[in-house]
Amino acid sequence: MDAHSALLPQETFRPQPFTFTLESVDAFLAALKLKGRSPNTLSTYEQELRKLYRFLPEDKQISVESVSQWRESLIQNYASPGSVNLCLNAFNSYLKFVGRREFYFTLLPKSVEYSEPELTREEYLRLLRAAVGANDERSYMVIKLLCLTGIRMDDIPKVTVEAVEAGEIPLGEIRGGRVIRLPESLRQELRQYAQRKGCLTGPLITGRGGAALTRTPVNVLLHK
Repeated sequence: MDAHSALLPQETFRPQPFTFTLESVDAFLAALKLKGRSPNTLSTYEQELRKLYRFLPEDKQISVESVSQWRESLIQNYASPGSVNLCLNAFNSYLKFVGRREFYFTLLPKSVEYSEPELTREEYLRLLRAAVGANDERSYMVIKLLCLTGIRMDDIPKVTVEAVEAGEIPLGEIRGGRVIRLPESLRQELRQYAQRKGCLTGPLITGRGGAALTRTPVNVLLHK
């Protein structure tokens, strides 16, 4: 079995399709709210489940075929395993709520089609503490982007105000047209950062004079 086929819903038997409705999504989100789940989590889950609804065929049937096609589209369109797993986590949580765990997906391994993160968790936390201690908000945001999204340093200039508002960073044709999905909590931090900077458009994390941050300054930030 290859790595991708291992991600399909596990079939010791063939699950019976069921209809996916926005009413059931609303009930699911209401139940999560009663359990005290954060507004960021609720917003992310609602966004991803509504995207799934739009992806499904007209009959809105959840079947092995339809959700497998959805998962493949996530891999094709998102540039990091974390972005894909945000969507799969939302779907798996919904399945638990409606009692259809037979459609559960295994989360995407970091090793499938993606580079390993450049920083370990220990390094990540150390760098965040150092950035906070130095009151260096730019370094703080760069480190968070690198570690929470899997974005490459070369692609930091693509983190624009427009991309943050959309919640997705398009990487362009050189990366196969993929995009990076921003976790809602990070998206909110980036929006607040833009507001504090008074940045209304274009690259958000910039070098001197507002120029787009290139690879060399990013390396300097990480090796202070």
